[in-house]
Amino acid sequence: MLGFLLATWVAVRRGAPQGLDADFLLDVGIITMIAGIVGAKINYVLQYPQKVSETDKTSVFDFSDGGFNPLGGLILGAIPYLVWFLRSRKEEKIRLYSWQNFVLLVLTVLFAVVGTRAWHIWQHHKDYALQVFKGWQTGFVLYGGLLTAVAAGILYVKMRGRSVAQVAELAGPSVMIGIAFGRIGCLLNGCCFGKETDVAWALSCTSGPAVEQYGKAVSIHPTQIYETLVTGAFFFLLSWYWKKMKKRDGEVMLLAAVLYGIWRFIVEFLRGDEGRTTFGA
Repeated sequence: MLGFLLATWVAVRRGAPQGLDADFLLDVGIITMIAGIVGAKINYVLQYPQKVSETDKTSVFDFSDGGFNPLGGLILGAIPYLVWFLRSRKEEKIRLYSWQNFVLLVLTVLFAVVGTRAWHIWQHHKDYALQVFKGWQTGFVLYGGLLTAVAAGILYVKMRGRSVAQVAELAGPSVMIGIAFGRIGCLLNGCCFGKETDVAWALSCTSGPAVEQYGKAVSIHPTQIYETLVTGAFFFLLSWYWKKMKKRDGEVMLLAAVLYGIWRFIVEFLRGDEGRTTFGA
């Protein structure tokens, strides 16, 4: 949360001179945060299905049981249009045949389907494995969140008629702040840890996921600290490039993607957590 607040504050401060008002950027930030949480949770379920399953209970994602209730669809299905109506400007004209309305229609159908399923599960919760909804302080995977957050952010920016490249310029450095703070959370939680090592700066673990995996107290690479330091450095580098070097919108975000991609390729050789099967944490 600290990372999100700081990243949003930086983006708002830098967006004001470019004509991007604070309300719009805050909307983008909140929407991408919510989408990122959902995407990170979905990726966790894809990677570790054994951790969210329960014996003799149906998975909430097994739609073959026909468990849907129309009342939930009526409640959740109205949310996309309601949010759009409340956040739209009075002077904006509403065009019936537009790609914005098509997106809203798709979101309405999606929310309605989720609502019908959620309402049924709520009514018959004893029959379903609900482990996936327990322990919301853990059970998230970074790349799933990045994918859904980027997709949601692009959709919202396009629907508001703004330049995606212009907003991306502000998002590039801010994303690095979010990752840096996120890895501090990983360190406190003990996840995303490094391989066993005897380097002088090794992190000694007597409990937590690393000890559970190795079956003993162990000294490991503090990969979470590595990433916090590196992404923090990327933030300052990208900020300098944004202020001094960029020639057109979009360059900073592309540079951020390249830099982080290279770094993740390197740090994967030092990661010791096992069991990842889809996208890396």
